[in-house]
Formats: sequence, structure tokens, C-alpha cells
Amino acid sequence: MKTLFEICSPRPDILEGNIRESDFAADLAQVINGTAPLEYFLPNKFFHIKENR
Repeated sequence: MKTLFEICSPRPDILEGNIRESDFAADLAQVINGTAPLEYFLPNKFFHIKENR
């Protein structure tokens, strides 16, 4: 059986070091304060971005 590392490869942005913390976790304090990026308020856009980054 192949290991996870043999069948999966990181996305190019990860390999290049071009990732943001927000790619992995939503900052709910920003949502509560109304200062979050627009994508946080649009569920379809938010989850599309999180799945495709």
C-alpha cells in the first residue's frame, strides 16, 4: 500500500511558500467585527476557495 506522501503532492502555492494562514482557518473574530474579506460572507465562494487552494 502506498503512503499518503506517495499518492499526494502539495499544491504549487504551498511548494512556492505562497500560502496564507487564512487558507487553512477562518478568522471568526473578523466576521464578528465585520472586517472579514467579502469571501467570508459568501459561503459558496468561501468553500470554493478553501477547497481549490
